Amino acid sequence: MSQLNRYKWIRRVKTHPFVALMAGLIVGTLLSSLSLTADASPTPNPAPSRAPTDGFQDGADQEPSPEDVAREFGLPVDDGDEFGSQFGAAGFSKNIPATRVVPRENFKDFRVNVDIFRKSTKRPVLGEFRDEYIDILAPASDGGSDDERRTAAERAFKILAGKEFSLLSIDGVPTKAYIISGAIEANVNVTATDKNGKAIRDPETHRIVTRKSMKSTPPGNYRLDPLVKERSVTNGNGFYKTADLAYPWIRSSKYGNSQMFWGLWIKGGYFIHSTPHYGELGRPASMGCIRQSFPDAMDLFKLLVEENMSGMIRIQRMGSKAAVSRLREAIVDSEYEAPADAPLYESPKDPAKDMSWVVAQLRESAAKIDQTKKYYGSEIEILGHAWIDEVTAKPASTVWPSCGAIDQSPIDCFVPFKVRKPKNSAN
Repeated sequence: MSQLNRYKWIRRVKTHPFVALMAGLIVGTLLSSLSLTADASPTPNPAPSRAPTDGFQDGADQEPSPEDVAREFGLPVDDGDEFGSQFGAAGFSKNIPATRVVPRENFKDFRVNVDIFRKSTKRPVLGEFRDEYIDILAPASDGGSDDERRTAAERAFKILAGKEFSLLSIDGVPTKAYIISGAIEANVNVTATDKNGKAIRDPETHRIVTRKSMKSTPPGNYRLDPLVKERSVTNGNGFYKTADLAYPWIRSSKYGNSQMFWGLWIKGGYFIHSTPHYGELGRPASMGCIRQSFPDAMDLFKLLVEENMSGMIRIQRMGSKAAVSRLREAIVDSEYEAPADAPLYESPKDPAKDMSWVVAQLRESAAKIDQTKKYYGSEIEILGHAWIDEVTAKPASTVWPSCGAIDQSPIDCFVPFKVRKPKNSAN
């Protein structure tokens, strides 16, 4: 056979459909075998030949703790600690109190109060279902017999009673109840760090050392304050002035550069802030912070920054009798009798704010969150938004809080921090 004929014969064999099919079957069998072998007896990852650069890598085994976040921003971990050098390095101004705990005798000094009620199957804060909730949760306009409406209302109440929520009060009068998320309340592996906040590595394997840490939202009564940065901005006459502006665009590199927008500092590495994770609102989900929807976070931020109200947060212990009693200090509940070990220290200031009002508020909050998820999805990586307009079925134009003022003129939160304002903005 000549060299040319041999080449043509080989080419015909290589391109024959039967040969291609058999080759594919052989390769597929080999890959399947390798996959099954790997699943049956996984081999450990070899130790790196050199120590990787310091810094947190992705993975649950390297989840940082709130203490790590406090060090990242140079915030005092506990009352009595001082601000760290990182605080100034990040551009923050030290004009906020390092002491965070608020004693009961000082509650009156704070106009805005945020109560946090955690999820508890042992002792739900809302208590038991009541007939008065039927018209709220299954109105007659929805149709159905009395039995069907009752069943539907009981089902809806069970879902709401399992949600974590906040009660916002101004001057002691409740103004809004809305769904939030607190910590997962579980032990997880976190990265071990030295006194400088750097990850500790095993000297032999060079792997990051981990330790167990309780991911918990700390119960207690604390101040709320925005973190502040100094900026040079123009006043109404076009002259530049230096101003301390609340900084809403907080991100934590310790948590994979995750956003903590519209955040207010609680203590240590704990904040109450907005979240992009709408699919997790209502259940324990965070590493310690309190998560809110964007509109709810922006409303709270506006009260403390734009309206210059003093604020505090009262985080109730999960499943405690005191949490149940605390709700009844602010909300009228004629059926409630406080136990001796969880007495009522206050009385409701507004007789119109009763348990039915709370249930109606939470139902509305849940509906708004569901509408937002239908429009954006469960993950919302944006700067903020308004609730969905019922007429257009789209988000209304966003009214953004200001971050401070000069000569009584509000300063927006975008230009001073070189952040681009979204198009759908009302101001």
